[in-house]
Amino acid sequence: MRRVLPANDYKPWLYMGPEETPLNRKQAVFQRIFMAIKMTETFKKIDSKDLIELESHIGYSLPEVYKKFLLKNNGGRIQPNGFGTINNEIESGIQFMFGITENKNYDIRTNRDSWLKNTSKMNLVPIAIDFVGNLIVLSCTSPTYESVYLWQHDSDDDLLLVATDFTGFLKGLYKIKIEESGLDQAIARQDINYFENRILKGENVDTIKNEFNQSAIVMAALYNKVRLLKYFKQKGSNLEMALFSAASRGRYEAVQYLLALGINPDERDPDQNNDTPLIQAAFGGHLDVVKELIAAGADINAMDKHEQSVVTKARWSGNTELIEYLERLGAK
Repeated sequence: MRRVLPANDYKPWLYMGPEETPLNRKQAVFQRIFMAIKMTETFKKIDSKDLIELESHIGYSLPEVYKKFLLKNNGGRIQPNGFGTINNEIESGIQFMFGITENKNYDIRTNRDSWLKNTSKMNLVPIAIDFVGNLIVLSCTSPTYESVYLWQHDSDDDLLLVATDFTGFLKGLYKIKIEESGLDQAIARQDINYFENRILKGENVDTIKNEFNQSAIVMAALYNKVRLLKYFKQKGSNLEMALFSAASRGRYEAVQYLLALGINPDERDPDQNNDTPLIQAAFGGHLDVVKELIAAGADINAMDKHEQSVVTKARWSGNTELIEYLERLGAK
């Protein structure tokens, strides 16, 4: 339901005045970036001792500019938060910057330890997560020292370059503009009249889609709009990928309704790593949804196209209660 667009004036605060010399220019840029960035939901302040312990844990020296950032902003939600890869492959938004914290979902060490179970790229440290679960990672070795990359969780371990240094990464962030279509608004309001009018004009409920080729059924499931899902079912929809979509976002009520209809709990989406609803729910850390799916007969040892299992994906979530639950059931 969201289209990401860069604002035209997202960097007015980076103007370098004539009083600045080459010697202090980089520091001046960094200070201006710090002044422009807004952080919320940050964790408690850290000191140099915490940074030393973090570097000892990961086995690498972190870039100085990133350490300064952590000392000032120990994780949190950042604004502006939009970014793109250098070669324009992907545009996304930062959901949360990681920090040094007991909150394992957003702790740098915990996320790196989980990531290393699925990659050989020891020199990279996850520093943030985007809105769809991809990691933003920072290089800690030459010749790419301080470069920032995007790692897509459903890719073959490929990295996409975002910036050649951390300052450039922060400098390149921009405000995300959100545009809502009539379909977006109808989903949000569960406006049945909107869909009745489109059906009266000859459209099939299963073919109503947004500009990203998402069906109205998938959109309703993603946003837990159970009343709409019931309406679509009454209109003859097969509710394709509705369970998968609801499970991926942890939409408990929608998952309950769809399972009660007898929808296959092991349906797969070939466009998303060939995951099952259970794999997606585990990856998102949604314990209540995982329990519902398993009770409905979902395969606890299902694997994606990269042979990553349900419990492996659960470890990415950092939800220890979920991981222990799956392990008690014998998930491998």
